[in-house]
Amino acid sequence: MLTTVDTSNRMVIAGLAGLIALVLILGVVGAIANSGGGTSAADKQAAQDRTERKRQQQAEQSDQARADADRQALDLINAQQEACKSRYLPEANSRADAARQALSDLRASLEKVRDALPPGRAKDALTSQISPDIESDTALINAELRATEIRCALAFTIYSYTHDSVPKPP
Repeated sequence: MLTTVDTSNRMVIAGLAGLIALVLILGVVGAIANSGGGTSAADKQAAQDRTERKRQQQAEQSDQARADADRQALDLINAQQEACKSRYLPEANSRADAARQALSDLRASLEKVRDALPPGRAKDALTSQISPDIESDTALINAELRATEIRCALAFTIYSYTHDSVPKPP
C-alpha cells in the first residue's frame, strides 16, 4: 500500500523541514558565538594578562595605602606617647600626690577628733571607720593613677596586637 501525500501534507512537511533548518542554523550561529566569535587564543590571553596587571596594580596601591596609614597611625601614637610622658602622667602623679597628702591630713584630723571624744560608742565607731575609709580612698587614688597609665599605653598596645612587627614603644 502506497501512501498518498496530498498538497496539505506537503505544506506541513515543508514547514517542518524549514523549522528544522532554522533550528540548525541558530544552533551553528550560537556555537560560533559561544566559542569566542573569532577571538583568538592570543587575544584571550592578552585580555587575561591586562586584567591580571590591573589587579596587581590595585593590590599594590592598596598595600601602599595601608602602609601609609600604618605609618601615620604610628606617628600619631608616638606623639600621644610623648604627650603622656611629658604631660598626662606627671599631672596624674601630681594629682595623686596631692590627694594622698589631703588624705593624710584628713586622717590626722579624724584621729584628733577621735582622741578628743570620751570613751564610748562614738569613739569606737569613729575608730573602726578611719582605717577602712582611708584605705579605700588610697586604693581609689592608686586606681585612678593606674587608669591614666593604661590609657596612655592603650593605643600602642592595640596597635601592637594588630600588627606582626611593631617598633619598640617610645
